Amino acid sequence: MAMTVNQRLEELREVMRREHLAAFIFPSTDPHQGEYVPDHWKGREFISGFNGSAGTAVVTLTSAALWTDSRYFIAAEEQLRGTEFQLMKLKIEGTPTIAQWLNSQLSHLDSPFSTEVGIDGWCSSANSVKELIAELRKDL
Repeated sequence: MAMTVNQRLEELREVMRREHLAAFIFPSTDPHQGEYVPDHWKGREFISGFNGSAGTAVVTLTSAALWTDSRYFIAAEEQLRGTEFQLMKLKIEGTPTIAQWLNSQLSHLDSPFSTEVGIDGWCSSANSVKELIAELRKDL
């Protein structure tokens, strides 16, 4: 029997605790930044259940959110229903950036917890990682 999204989240969180990660980011890309992502690289879809071509999932030890654009708002709402994932609607007023959301989620953690954020370096461009680091540090 296949695991549910919430079961996969619990298994991920066990690994995150073991590796001292406070959050993990799942982009919608592969190492080639190609338009068509092979199944092997569909980590965001695996962890969230959302199968649209654009989106980013972020999981912390206590929460989960998925950012996508207006093409996928309805589909994402349906596919995320019954999971812990909160839909974040890109370019809609009041929607936080990933860094803003992470900082709000991680700011309340007490000291035995890490604030380290993991991301698959194979699937993330150096520039996007540098920008994320800068934005995370700016919002501290």
